[in-house]
Amino acid sequence: MRKLKYILRSFRTMGLGRMWITAKEVAREYKCLTLVIFMDMLWCAVRYGAGQTDYKAMRFVITPGWRRKTYVTRGVNNDYIRKLNHRDDYHKVENKVHFNEIFAAYLGRAWINLAAATPEEFDAFIRQCVDANPQAAIIVKPIDSLGGHGIEKINISTETDPVALYNQLVASCDRLKLVEECIIQHPSLAALYPPSVNTVRLVTVRADDGVHFIIRILRTGAGGNVVDNSDVGGLYMFLDADGTVVTPAVNYSEETFEAHPDTGAQLLGFTVPFFAEAVDMVTRAAQVVPTLRYIGWDVAITVNGPLLIEANHNPAHSGFQKVMFMGESEPGKRPLFAKIFENIH
Repeated sequence: MRKLKYILRSFRTMGLGRMWITAKEVAREYKCLTLVIFMDMLWCAVRYGAGQTDYKAMRFVITPGWRRKTYVTRGVNNDYIRKLNHRDDYHKVENKVHFNEIFAAYLGRAWINLAAATPEEFDAFIRQCVDANPQAAIIVKPIDSLGGHGIEKINISTETDPVALYNQLVASCDRLKLVEECIIQHPSLAALYPPSVNTVRLVTVRADDGVHFIIRILRTGAGGNVVDNSDVGGLYMFLDADGTVVTPAVNYSEETFEAHPDTGAQLLGFTVPFFAEAVDMVTRAAQVVPTLRYIGWDVAITVNGPLLIEANHNPAHSGFQKVMFMGESEPGKRPLFAKIFENIH
């Protein structure tokens, strides 16, 4: 019954019209009949819980049934979330103010809730940032933003008028805002792409026998963007257990790069500094909220070690199963999850 409800809800959400558009795109790429692709997409939604994005990203059009059922699709991922994360506690990671309060020990930076701050408190915050770094910057972001959307970077200095800046931000505030001291990332990561803080994404599942790391990814910005999310043009690439890049980087359009397209910095083979420390930090953070067991963590690396940026109760599932990361015959990640689930009661 739950699966049927999910399928019906998915059809309403994504719309048959959009499914048809995706089917046309796939049919054009693989020189197939659109109707055949469309019907196969419907079948994959029913049989494998695959949305239209899954179908395209995971190349189900050329994937046999035995392999399709090994993928973590949208429906499968939603089942994991329901099983592992308590809905009433989503806000503890999704609301950025709540996240900063709960995980304060792992932040390593000053921050202020613009919705609750007085002009005097904001003045003190800005002066604190400038005293720590005369060429500082702040990051302004909606407390509920996803995918890097709505985030703004503002340079500040001793010449900045904090009260005027406060009034400007409040006046332009159509959503509740969080303001944070900009992180100064490790020089080796800055060298890859300076405009953004280039982060590590670690996806964890906390089972009865400990914290398991399902996905390890390095992300960088690109194209002048100040955030590294792939939704706004960023690149992402897989890391091994030691924090070394072992795949080419890929962007939203599925272009691949062994070197950064903007800076020319070598990406393949790059090793993230303080990676072991980042794993240790996330292992501890993953145990802070017992009712959230399946989390995607974004980690920045500074000269003093790792710190948390944010977390997500709904880790992305399709990007890490793209063919360019997995080869033509490797199964998806569902068997790995199933093995971990044996230790969850």
